[in-house]
Amino acid sequence: MKDYKSVISKMSLKEKASLLTGEDMHTRAYPKYDIKSFEMSDATSGVRAPWKEPIEGGDVAFPCESAMAATWDRDTVRKIGSSIGENCIEHNVDMLLSPAINLHRNPLCGRNYEYFSEDPYLTAEMAIQYVNGVQSVGVGTCLKHFAMNTQEIGRNHLNSECDERTMRELYLYAFERTLKEANPTSLMCAYNKINGIYCSENKYLLTEILRDQWKYEGSVVSDWGAVHNVGKALSAGLDLDMPQCDTYLQQLTEGLEKGYCTMEDVDRSVERNIRLADRITSFKRNNKPFDRKQLHKFAQEAAAESMVLLKNEDNILPINTEKIKKITVLGKFAEDPVAISGHQEMCGGVEVWKSSIDSPLQFIKEYADKYGIEITYEPLYEKMSGSIDMPLRDVMINSIKNADLCLFFIGNHPYYEMEGDDRQMLSFPYHLARLATDVCRFNANTIIIQQNGCAVSPYFFLNSPKAILQMWMAGEGGGKAVADILFGKTNPSGKLPMTFMKKINPEIDTVSDGRKIHYKEQLDMGYRYYDKHPEHIWYPFGYGLSYTTFEYSNLHISPEKSDNPKQVVKVSFDITNTGKVTGKEVAQVYISAKDSSVVRCIKDLKGFEKVELKPNETKTVEITLDENAFAYYNTNLHRWHTESGKYSILVGKSSRDIVLSGEYEIEYDKDYSLCREKWGYGNTEIIMA
Repeated sequence: MKDYKSVISKMSLKEKASLLTGEDMHTRAYPKYDIKSFEMSDATSGVRAPWKEPIEGGDVAFPCESAMAATWDRDTVRKIGSSIGENCIEHNVDMLLSPAINLHRNPLCGRNYEYFSEDPYLTAEMAIQYVNGVQSVGVGTCLKHFAMNTQEIGRNHLNSECDERTMRELYLYAFERTLKEANPTSLMCAYNKINGIYCSENKYLLTEILRDQWKYEGSVVSDWGAVHNVGKALSAGLDLDMPQCDTYLQQLTEGLEKGYCTMEDVDRSVERNIRLADRITSFKRNNKPFDRKQLHKFAQEAAAESMVLLKNEDNILPINTEKIKKITVLGKFAEDPVAISGHQEMCGGVEVWKSSIDSPLQFIKEYADKYGIEITYEPLYEKMSGSIDMPLRDVMINSIKNADLCLFFIGNHPYYEMEGDDRQMLSFPYHLARLATDVCRFNANTIIIQQNGCAVSPYFFLNSPKAILQMWMAGEGGGKAVADILFGKTNPSGKLPMTFMKKINPEIDTVSDGRKIHYKEQLDMGYRYYDKHPEHIWYPFGYGLSYTTFEYSNLHISPEKSDNPKQVVKVSFDITNTGKVTGKEVAQVYISAKDSSVVRCIKDLKGFEKVELKPNETKTVEITLDENAFAYYNTNLHRWHTESGKYSILVGKSSRDIVLSGEYEIEYDKDYSLCREKWGYGNTEIIMA
C-alpha cells in the first residue's frame, strides 16, 4: 500500500501544482515519486481521439445516448460501454470523459442527444450500465456534468436557480445512484452556477453532498475552462483543473496567500489525483484483439434495439413485399444519414469514416432486389443545405404519386443539434417539414423516418403519414437496422425516453436575461408535467409500437402492506405475446402516492424490464422496488423520507398506457407525517425527535 501522505510531504509546491492541472489530454507523471500519468478522451457515442493514429474505418460510432436509453435494455447499454472501452484501448486512452447524464429538462437543449432521458430513474439505470461496461474492460470513466447543465446557450456563466427538493429528486438522483452503484473513476463538474455559485466553486455540491453525504472518494475534474478561481475551487472540492493551465502555480500561490484555500486543501486534492492515476493505471486491460467488423455488427444490433415505431396505421409496416412493388425513397438522409452529431470538434463527434456508415438506401435496395421491388430515389435536398435545392418537379411528383409506398427520410441537419448551442424550435427545419407534408399529400402511403437526437414536434405532418419510425442519430449501423425494421426482419422494440410534445411546458424557463434560469416548474418536468396536460402530448414517455401485440395479467405485489419504510417490494405480472411474430416488450412500473402530505407527481417511473416473447408465449416478469422507491426528499429532514400511506403500483406499456394497477400500504409509528391523523393537525407536519 502506497504511503500517499509521505510521498506528498516530499513534494514542492510547484510539483503539487503540476498534479492539479492537466498536460494536454494527460495528467503529469513523476517517476521519482512513482506517480503515473493517464490520458483522457471525449466520448458519448464513441471515443473521440483525432490526435491519435487513425484506425482503418475510423472509430466506431454507436447510437447517441438518447437512442441508447430508447433501447430500455441494460445489457445493450453495458455492451455499448464495453465496446467503446475496447476502442479506447486501441488508442491507449485510459479514461473516457463520459457518460453525460444531465436530464432533458429543456427540450430545445442542443446537447440532449448526449444525455439519456428526461427521467432520472431511466437515466441512472442506463448510466450505471454504461460505466460498468467501460470499466469492465479496463478503462476509466468521468461522469458529467455535475450538475444542472440543462441548456447550452450561456452555459459558461448561467445561474441555475433551483429548490433543494427538485434538485435532489430530479437533477442529482442519477449522479447519486451511479456514483454509489458503479463507482466511476472520476466526476466532471459543470460550467454553470447553481443558486449563485459556480459548480467548480460550490462547496455544498462538491463537498457536503458529494463527499460527506454520498461518500464519493474519486477525483472531481473540471469541465474544460470551468475554473474561475483556483483557490476557491480547491477549497470547494475540485481536484483537477482541465485543460492545462500554465499559470496554475501563480494562481495557487495567490489563493494560498489570500486564504481562498489551505495547504490541507492542496494536499487533499493531490492525493486524490495520485489515487486516481493509480486506480486507472492498475485496471486489468482487456487484451483481446480489436475487431472493428465485430463492433460494427454490434452497432447495427444496438441501433435496431433503439428505434421506436411511433405510428403504424393500417399495419403498413412491415412492408408487404407481395403487394408493394414500387417504392420511392426521398431525402438525402436516406443516402447519407445523420449518424452522429455533425460537429467533429465537439465532445459528441466520432472520427468515423464515411465508408463505415451504413446507408439506409443501400440496404433498402438490397431488400428491393431480393423481392423484385422497383426503387426510385430522389435526394430532394442537400444534407447541409438550409433550403430545398429543387422544387418538386413534375417528374418527381409523378414518381411519388405512382409509387405503392414512399419512404421519406427527414432529420435535423448535423449542426442543428450540437454542443454549445440550443435549438430554436421543436420541429424539424421548416423546409423539410413542409416537404414531408407535400409528399404525404401526393401519396397517402407515406412513411416518415426521423433522424434526430431528441424530442421533436410534428407541427406540419401531425396526421399526414401512414407510419412514423424514430431512427435517432443511430450511429454507423443505423442504415442496415432501419432497413431490417422496414422489411420486417427485425421487430421494433424501442420506447421513447422522453416525451414528444406538441407544446413545450410554458413553465420551462430558458435564458430570459442571458444570466439565469429559474426552475420554477419544480418537479413538473417531462412526463410529470404532461401527465397533467395530456392534450399537449404527441407521443408519451415510454411509448413505442411493435409488429406484434402484448397482454398483461396476474399482477402480484408482495408484501401488500408493511410497517417497515425500508421494505423491498416485489412486483410480478405475466406478459403474453398475442400476435403472430416474435417481439420484445418494455414493461414499466410507476409509483403514485395516494394520500401524501406533500405535493407529489401523479406518478414516477421506478422499474422496468425488457422481455422477448415468441407468439403465444407467456413470461412472468418480476420487478423489485427498492427501499427508496416510495420516498421523496424531505427538505426539513434533509434526507429521503418514506411516508406512511397508500401507494398505487402501476404497470404500463408507457407512461400514459397503464394496463395493471395494485396497491401497497406502509404504516409505521415513527413517521412524523402520521401526526396529522392522530392529533388532528391537518396538513401541518410535526417533526418528531
